[in-house]
Amino acid sequence: MIQDKSTVDKSYNSFLLGFFTNFINSSQDIKPSDLKDFCYLESLFWLNRFDDYLEKLNSIDKENRKLFTLCFKLFALDYIPSFYSKNFLNSESYDYEIESKKLLKDFYEVIDFRLDQKFTYLPFVMFDIFVYVLQISKTLFENHKLSFSEYINLKLNVMQKINQIETDYNDLTNNNQIWSALFYNKIADVYSYYEEFSHKTIMYYEKSLSAKLNIFALVGLVDILYDKDKKDEAWKYILNFEKSLNKNLYCDLAIENIEKTEFYDFFDLKSRFSTYQSLQDEMNNYMKAIELIEAMPHQTIVETYPIYNLGLLLSKKEKKYCLAEKTFKRSLELLEKATGIDIKQLDNKNFVFFLNDFQDYLYEICNCQIELKKQEDYKNTLTKLENIKYKLDYVEYRNERASIDYDIALLESKINTKNNNYDNLIQRIEKTLKENEDFLSEKQKSDLTARLAYSYFQTDNINKYNELINEAIALNPQNEIILKIATPNTHKYFLSKDHLKNFYKSFLYGAPFLVLFLLFVCVGLYLKKLPEVLLITTLILSFILSLVTFLEPIIKKFSFGTTGFEIEFKHKNPKIDL
Repeated sequence: MIQDKSTVDKSYNSFLLGFFTNFINSSQDIKPSDLKDFCYLESLFWLNRFDDYLEKLNSIDKENRKLFTLCFKLFALDYIPSFYSKNFLNSESYDYEIESKKLLKDFYEVIDFRLDQKFTYLPFVMFDIFVYVLQISKTLFENHKLSFSEYINLKLNVMQKINQIETDYNDLTNNNQIWSALFYNKIADVYSYYEEFSHKTIMYYEKSLSAKLNIFALVGLVDILYDKDKKDEAWKYILNFEKSLNKNLYCDLAIENIEKTEFYDFFDLKSRFSTYQSLQDEMNNYMKAIELIEAMPHQTIVETYPIYNLGLLLSKKEKKYCLAEKTFKRSLELLEKATGIDIKQLDNKNFVFFLNDFQDYLYEICNCQIELKKQEDYKNTLTKLENIKYKLDYVEYRNERASIDYDIALLESKINTKNNNYDNLIQRIEKTLKENEDFLSEKQKSDLTARLAYSYFQTDNINKYNELINEAIALNPQNEIILKIATPNTHKYFLSKDHLKNFYKSFLYGAPFLVLFLLFVCVGLYLKKLPEVLLITTLILSFILSLVTFLEPIIKKFSFGTTGFEIEFKHKNPKIDL
C-alpha cells in the first residue's frame, strides 16, 4: 500500500481534477478509508459506470448502503429512467410520477435521521440526495403533480437539514482540505436550487476552491456567474484555474494537460464562452466533451446536451445543416434510449416529464431538414411535433400545447417564406395567435406578430404591416426581429458590389439604345431627309429610355426598406445541466 503522503495526495488530487480512471487505478494501493470509498464511488459515477457503481455498493456498510441506494435511485429515475426500471423494477416500463412519489416518501423517512459521524462520507451522500429531490420535486410541481405547499415545505425541510449537517460536521471541514473542498462544493450544489440564496452558492463554491483546487466547484461557480451575466469574471476563473495547475504539482496528468480531464462538463462549459475564443476552439471543446460521452457505457439525458449544443453551433454559425441534422438526431437517439420513450409511438405518458428536450431536438432537426429541402423529412418531423401536442391534455397542459404550436408556426413560417407563400403563412400565424392568445408569452406573441407583419408587407398590404409592427413593438420593444423589419434599409446596399454590378448591367442594356439612336439622328441630320421635329423627339425618347434603364438600380435601392430582407430563424437555446 502507498504510504508516502505526497503520492497519496497526488492520487486524490487526480480525482479532484476529474482524472477518474487515474484515481481508480492508483487507489488500489491506498489504505482503506471513507475518503477512498467515497472518491472511488464518485469516480465510477462520473464515468457513468453505473453497473460497477451498484456492485461496489455491496462493500459499503449495510445501513449506509440504504442511503447510497436511495441517492442513486433518485438520480437514475430523473436522468436515466430506462436504467432505473431495468435495475430496480425488473421491467422495461415505469411510471415516472408513481416512482418519484415513492422515492420522495423514502426521502422523508431518512431526512430526520441523525447521521452517524463516524462515517465521514454520509453528509456528501445526503447533499446529493437533496439535489435530486429538489430536481424531481421541481419537475413534479411544474407538471402539476405536486402542490405548491408540498413543494415549498420540501424545500424548507432541506434547508433546515443543511444547516444541521454543516454544524455537526464543522470539525471535518477544519481538519482535512480534501473533505473541506468536497463538503463546500456539495453544499453549493444544493443552494443552487434556491435563487434567493445565489450569494451563498457563490460563497460556498469559492470556499471549496480555496480549500483545494477542484474542477467540480470551478464548473459550478463559472456556471452561476455566467447565468448572472458576469461572463468576464467567469472566464477569468477558468484562466486562473488553468494557471494555478501549471504552478502546482497536483497530479502528473494535470501537469501535462488539464485538457485530458474526464469531467466533460468542463469542456461543455468552456464552449459557452464563444466571444472569448475562436470558433475552432469552441468546436474543439464540444468535440472533447462528446468524445468522453461516447466512450461511456451509459449515457444519461444530460449527456445529450453537449451533442445538441454542437448541433446548434453547426447550424447557427457554420450553416452545415447536413452535419447538424445528424448531430441533432444522435442527441434525440440517446434521449429516447435514456428515457425509454419511442417518439414514433408516444404511447408512454412519461414523455411529458421530458417534453422540453424532445420538443427542442425535433424543432432543430426540422429546421435543418427545411434548409436541406428535405420536404418529406420535414413534413414527418412536423407531424411528430403535432402528435406530441395532441397527446397532451388540453386543459392540464394548455401552456405546453401553446409552446409546441408556437414552434410549429415558426417552422411553417420558414417553409412558406422560402416558398414565397405568404397567404398560407398569414393564415397559419393568425390561427396560432387566435387559438393560443391566453397561453403564449408576450415575447412569443411579439415574434409571431413580427412575422405576420413581414408577410403582409410582402403582399403589399402596407397599412396592415404598420399596424402589426406597432403591435409587435408594444408586446416586446427589445425584439431584434422587429427592429430589422421596421427599420428601412434604403442605403443598406447602395453602391455595394452587387449594386455596382447592376449599374454595369444597366449600362450594357441602355448604351446600345443610346448609340443607335444617336447614330440615327446624326445620319438624319447629315442627309437632311428627316423632319427636324422627328429627330429631336427621337433624341429625347432615346435619352429617356437609356436614362431609365441606367437609373433602375438606384430607383430600386430607394424603395421601401424591407425588400429582400430574409427574416431570421429563431433557434433554441443551448442546454446545460450542472
